[in-house]
Amino acid sequence: DGTAGGLVGKSIGPIRNSTASGEVSGEQAVGGLIGLNDGRGASDGGVVRNVTASGSVAGGFRVGGLIGRNNGPVRNATASGSVTGVGRADNLGGLIGFNNDSVRDATASGSVSGDEVVGGLVGTNRDSLRRVTSSGAVTSTAPASQRGVGGLVGRNFGTVRNATASGDVDGNNSLGGLIGVNDDGIINDSSASGDVIGTNNTGGLVGQNFGTVRDST
Repeated sequence: DGTAGGLVGKSIGPIRNSTASGEVSGEQAVGGLIGLNDGRGASDGGVVRNVTASGSVAGGFRVGGLIGRNNGPVRNATASGSVTGVGRADNLGGLIGFNNDSVRDATASGSVSGDEVVGGLVGTNRDSLRRVTSSGAVTSTAPASQRGVGGLVGRNFGTVRNATASGDVDGNNSLGGLIGVNDDGIINDSSASGDVIGTNNTGGLVGQNFGTVRDST
């Protein structure tokens, strides 16, 4: 199925106090530490805690510097490797490509490039992000993407609180310094400081907002 991880391809149990540094490439669910973290059936939810990944990661779909696709809680995590899309790549993030669970106290610093739904920390977020930061440059190579490219999150359906993004964002459509498209999500107490360069639906904080933004700059 193309799943690949620097430490584990697919995990359904907890991973703690672990590190990976090698280069990783695959097709889908590709991560610097874990390809697919599928902890929904585990008694502890498949928590990932106190982990780091530093190798570069490349793939086509759901690709992250730490985890490609995440279905479990993540705590105290760091990713520093670059993330590069291969082909018509989407759902790429400096930490997580596609997120379905809560993330706390996490940082990503590597550059991220791909076609659509590209974020400095998370490509697509469907749960909560809190006390998170991203600093890598984010680039979309799609000619007319409207699905979201952001310094922190490409497309947000969840909650983002106490988050900062400082990397530059470059692309064509639906670009934000923090969030590319806030799709019925909530953004609280968050900020973005990087330059945002695009042609349409471009914002210093959010490219397109269909949700709620509070106390953010």
